[in-house]
Amino acid sequence: MRSFILLPLFATFGFFQVQAEQGDTPDSVDSEPPYDPSIDISEVELQPLFPADVNLDDLPTLNLTDFGLSESDGGRSHVECDTTWASPRLEEADRIINAIKSRGDNWCYNTNASKSQCSMIASIAGAQVSLCGTTFKIPCYTAGVMVREIKDGCKWGVYSGGRNMMLSGRRVQLH
Repeated sequence: MRSFILLPLFATFGFFQVQAEQGDTPDSVDSEPPYDPSIDISEVELQPLFPADVNLDDLPTLNLTDFGLSESDGGRSHVECDTTWASPRLEEADRIINAIKSRGDNWCYNTNASKSQCSMIASIAGAQVSLCGTTFKIPCYTAGVMVREIKDGCKWGVYSGGRNMMLSGRRVQLH
């Protein structure tokens, strides 16, 4: 079930918001294609594999069921779109997704417990991916799958941006 709300934002810009229940989401990352080594990821800046200020063993671990990805609920996730002309371009999103997924089972993490409660895990040109909410860690490959769902579900022309919601307000954001 998808609902689109189209709102004018000034006279020259468009904005839309989508809240989607996506039933075609895989119930495991096994059905997700592996990262594509032919896509250039050399310009993508990734967060360090290990944070300097926090022991990763102390962070809660999230898995697919925390994203609502389980066989019992039909593999649904909750994607919210905030796509405008200032959102990441689709080719930037593809490069950033590929870079995150190339890290496989290494941890992507949010260690920012104050103010924005977001940690940027990857950036390139006009695109960033952040993990937000209370502190947590997830396998980077899973984060890449979640960002791909945002990109695919929130396309508006050549742009895409939004967030994939998890339990307890935690989220993956493409912005």
